[in-house]
Amino acid sequence: MKKNLLTILTSALCLGFLLNGYAADSLPEYWQKLQDQKGTHEWGIDKNTYLSAPDSIFIKSVEPDTEKKADISQMIIADKYKGKRISFSASMKAKDVKTMGWIYARSGKIYPSNGIKGTKDWTHFVLVFDIPENHTENIELAFTLWGAGQIWIDDIKWEIVPVTYVSPVPAVPEPILK
Repeated sequence: MKKNLLTILTSALCLGFLLNGYAADSLPEYWQKLQDQKGTHEWGIDKNTYLSAPDSIFIKSVEPDTEKKADISQMIIADKYKGKRISFSASMKAKDVKTMGWIYARSGKIYPSNGIKGTKDWTHFVLVFDIPENHTENIELAFTLWGAGQIWIDDIKWEIVPVTYVSPVPAVPEPILK
C-alpha cells in the first residue's frame, strides 16, 4: 500500500511539472549539467517559453543572490570536424540576470559569445571557429548562467560552414524579437 501511494504521489508530482509547462532537472539527451555549488541553480525544459515550438531549455538560479555559475554542455567527438570551420549558434532570452549568461565553445581554445544581462528578449548568438587538422580533444558546446537570474536557450544549431564563412551576427547582438 505504501509503495502504491508513493507511486501515485510521484506520478502526480511529475504530471504537475508537465502541466505547469516545465520539467525541472531534465534536459534533452546528451546534454549534461554542471554547477559550481550544488543547489544554486536548476535546469530543465520549458514548454511555455520558447522561440520555436515546442520548447526551450532553461537555467535558473534558486538562490536570489548567488554568485555561482551553472552550465549546460555537450561534448562532441572532433574526428569528423578536423580541418573544418564550425558555426555554433543559439538564441537566448534573459530575465533578471545579474552577472551574465552566454554561449561558448571549447576546442583547445575557448570561444565565448558577448553574453546577455538583465532582462532581454530573444537574442541570437553565433560563434564561428576552426578545428585544426591535428586537433586531439573533444569539442564542448555550452551555455552558462553566472549568478542570479534565468536564461532560456532555443534554436541550437551546430554546422560545418565554408572556410570563407563569416558570422552574420554583429559583435554586439541585437534582440531578434521586439
